Amino acid sequence: MQNTPFHRARARVAALPATTMRRVVLSTAAFGAVAACALGAVAANSWAATGPKSLTDAAQASLQNAELVASVTPAPAEPVVFDGASIDEVPVTGGTEVSVEGTDLTMVAAVAVDGDEVEIIEHADDAIAFEVPASDAGRTGDVDVTFLDEDGAEVSVVDPASVGDAASVGDGAANGASVAGTELVQVLTDDGVLAPVADDADELDAAAADASDPAASDALVLTYVPDPAIERQMDYVMKHWNSYNSAEYIVISGADCANFTSQSLAARGWKFTSQWYYTAAGYSPSWISSTALRDYLATQTNRATDLGSDRSQVKVGDVAQFDWDNSGDRDHTTIVSRVEHTDSGTKVWVAGHTKDSDYWNVDEAIASGGSVYFWSIH
Repeated sequence: MQNTPFHRARARVAALPATTMRRVVLSTAAFGAVAACALGAVAANSWAATGPKSLTDAAQASLQNAELVASVTPAPAEPVVFDGASIDEVPVTGGTEVSVEGTDLTMVAAVAVDGDEVEIIEHADDAIAFEVPASDAGRTGDVDVTFLDEDGAEVSVVDPASVGDAASVGDGAANGASVAGTELVQVLTDDGVLAPVADDADELDAAAADASDPAASDALVLTYVPDPAIERQMDYVMKHWNSYNSAEYIVISGADCANFTSQSLAARGWKFTSQWYYTAAGYSPSWISSTALRDYLATQTNRATDLGSDRSQVKVGDVAQFDWDNSGDRDHTTIVSRVEHTDSGTKVWVAGHTKDSDYWNVDEAIASGGSVYFWSIH
């Protein structure tokens, strides 16, 4: 007995009951080989049942169906981000790690929060983690998170629940057709002929296009919320900038600026250390001296960052220090109370004691000379 692909296909088809509807799952990448086997099976059944004339008709029908299915080319892999992050509310101070899930995410080349590219901390095929920066000027509210592929194109953000539903096409069980990634499902009739998966190629192509583009939104959304520590700090500053808290702290006439700034940091939640403290029995030089406070902040890398004169990262609750004569020491210390980023640059206002103020424009403060330096408080 010959053992050709034709005879092996004939044996497999003959072993199935003639009344059974048989479903064949066709990978589009390997469709040619499967179609050849199906054609062989058609030839075997048709020859036994109707003779050579029916064989030609059946073979032609099968070839037509093969061409129809083979015309559907699966779209190349594209990254997709699932809507819904691990955290949807982040503090304005930034530094929060956020992760998202999706598919083919190793193809994501960049992540941007509110238009600014951020660091990707973890990068896998099914998940990405990134660090959210501080909000612009401590602003609260919604911001977009966008994902870009290697070509700079924006990656779709989709509802994960819509991914499975978007693949259904045709009339379901009637013709067994669906398009989902690279797989097509087709029905073998009881005489071995592949049934059509759609009325025509245009309908099938349209179904494939719909499946490759599930409902997409423009971007993932995160919400910046007030940081409770900054709220406590600024509540204290606004309450006592012109109403000294003499019941709890000393008042240093004519030089109370560092003392008041230290009070605000304590209200924010900073714990006393052996180098920075206040008690009824005494206090550290760094509590009351601007230059000593600068030197102390330089050692606190886990909760303060020296920004120098760079205003681009300044936010409400940070510390601003002035060197009026550009001698290198610090002559005055304040708390940042307002920040605005404009086309002409970043404007900063400060609050403090000596001069007592809630919103003092730093450009006005140094208009007659001197420099201003900033510390980002974590």
